[in-house]
Amino acid sequence: MNLVAILPEIVLCIGAFVLMVLDVALPRRGATVAGWLSVLFILLAALVVLAGVDQVDTGFSGMIVADRFANLFRLIIYLGALVANLTAVGSWHSKGQAGIFGAEFFALMLISIVGMDMLVIGAHMAVLFLGLEILSLPLYAMAAGWVRSEAAVEAGAKYFLNGAFASGFLLFGIALVYGATGSFTLEGIGRAVAAGTAHDLLVWIGGILIAVGFLFKMAAAPFHAWAPDVYAGAPTPTVAFFSAAPKAAAIGLLLRLTQTAFAQVPLGTILWGVAWLSMLIGNLWALRQRDLKRLLAYSGIAHVGYALVGLSAGVASAGAVGFYLLGYVGMAVGGFTVIAAVGRGGQTVTLDTISGLGRRQPLVAGVFTIMMFALAGIPPTVGFAGKFALFSEAVRAGSVGLVIWAVLFSALSVYYYLRVVVAMWMWPEPETQMSTAGTTGLRLALVLSALLCLIPGIYPQPFLEFAGNSIFWLR
Repeated sequence: MNLVAILPEIVLCIGAFVLMVLDVALPRRGATVAGWLSVLFILLAALVVLAGVDQVDTGFSGMIVADRFANLFRLIIYLGALVANLTAVGSWHSKGQAGIFGAEFFALMLISIVGMDMLVIGAHMAVLFLGLEILSLPLYAMAAGWVRSEAAVEAGAKYFLNGAFASGFLLFGIALVYGATGSFTLEGIGRAVAAGTAHDLLVWIGGILIAVGFLFKMAAAPFHAWAPDVYAGAPTPTVAFFSAAPKAAAIGLLLRLTQTAFAQVPLGTILWGVAWLSMLIGNLWALRQRDLKRLLAYSGIAHVGYALVGLSAGVASAGAVGFYLLGYVGMAVGGFTVIAAVGRGGQTVTLDTISGLGRRQPLVAGVFTIMMFALAGIPPTVGFAGKFALFSEAVRAGSVGLVIWAVLFSALSVYYYLRVVVAMWMWPEPETQMSTAGTTGLRLALVLSALLCLIPGIYPQPFLEFAGNSIFWLR
């Protein structure tokens, strides 16, 4: 047993316990204090990772492998969680939402982060399944946390039912792979397949089912139907949390699976098809949306497709995938942070709602403009640098047709992203205007997400090198 390998997760678990005790000790101020304490614990976990970023720690008889690859995805998860946490802290003071964000909300967030970490450090199927459940169960409660909202309760129920369905796929796939190889470890499965001692058909079917289980969590098409309804109904800070961090964890896991346990299994063909369909459905359906949460939900489906372009191209594109996800955290979470700032009290935020926002709140509109430019892939944002790196590596790996498809839909997406920008700066102001939140937490979240969209776009080289060096552990 090597507790150093899971030291960041221990820090997060201690934080969750402290926050739950705090909720009892300080019932009136517990939520506000808990929100800032959870920020502190996320930062502490990130510092622990950075302190040992180049180390390789294994533990629990090889069931845990905390290498540089895992640390890269841990940091991406923590960045997304940090911005979402600040958004929730800022939204605590929003009229109409005061009953949502108690200390238990932030404790659930920390526990869910532990589950995400387990996906990227797990080297055993039992750890992966446990990580998925620890990740998911808090999210179901967080999605349905606003009990006074029928839409939120419905969103939580839909998320739960679809998550249970995904877990069934995963368990069935694990059972088939174990029956074919006699091993639960990723290394053992890979050895059995490479040696030719495994039943190839069972491994192939089991690998597909395992991938499907995690593609549900990523909201990749055709396993995406739950996402728009859940995004629209759940409280916005909750959506900010699960819009990026769980996707990064699932993609990190699929990267490890395709290069270890299933290196000899043609999962790349399946991922190619999922990427193609995700870009098609995500972009075409986003064109029809006026509700901004639903628009960003379909946008997220399309961006999962872009990330899967690199994933289907193999390890050569893996470093670019890591860099792209680093930028996507800022783009996605930052977009929902703006919606949380505009839609106080849980109001639906549409294109009409943000009409003329640039004249009322130029700072908020400016940050949202950066997010839209980044999601569209317009320079000098990280969206452009990330897509350029991702598509370049995919072309070198031979996925020219898929890259052409991705470029065409990326160009199409400019329309619905710029429509949001035009609404903020060029449309007339509505007669009834929503007040915009200006709390410290929301300001910090907006600034941090804007920096995540701009700095890696202007100076991409150090981030690309860090991601590329981290992917070395997969070779």
